[in-house]
Amino acid sequence: MNPNLVKSLAALSMVSAFVAGCGSDSPGKPETPASASTPASSAQAEHNVIRFADDEDDGGVVLEDEGDAAKLVGVPDDFKAFIVAALLKQQAEEDPTMTDCHPKDQYIVDVIDTAGYAAGGIEFAACTGAQLYWAKVDGQWREVLGGQVYPTCEAFRQYGFPVSVVDKCTRGDKVATYAP
Repeated sequence: MNPNLVKSLAALSMVSAFVAGCGSDSPGKPETPASASTPASSAQAEHNVIRFADDEDDGGVVLEDEGDAAKLVGVPDDFKAFIVAALLKQQAEEDPTMTDCHPKDQYIVDVIDTAGYAAGGIEFAACTGAQLYWAKVDGQWREVLGGQVYPTCEAFRQYGFPVSVVDKCTRGDKVATYAP
């Protein structure tokens, strides 16, 4: 078996084990959703949604280095600090020989609801990747869900994700439209 494939699958397994909508027509522009859901751990009464990817999830802000956080215009500083720390930790753990697609592992931020939710993904230098979902839990940003398939609808509800961040989830063995 191809050793690069084995390493890629091992890296993907580690991420899968670790990690257990409505949008503006203009990427990176804030919008205020018609109905705001109560965030899992934030007392903010007002929030904005900033979408960096289009409706087909193309685009997003690619973070490969610490300086790339400046591309996250309008995003709260605590999320920027969290995502940069997570990126640097991931890159410190990556296999330096596995750079088939990128020189380094990358995080992508597609959308953030400033009330405490975000969605994006990870692309490994070795050509694999996964969806990631972040939420503020007990006042701290955390990676709460992810993988190569949509998490369950119930898992999103558990964290209180709004439809501004999540549009699809799994119910049984089928992909469904998410409704909190």
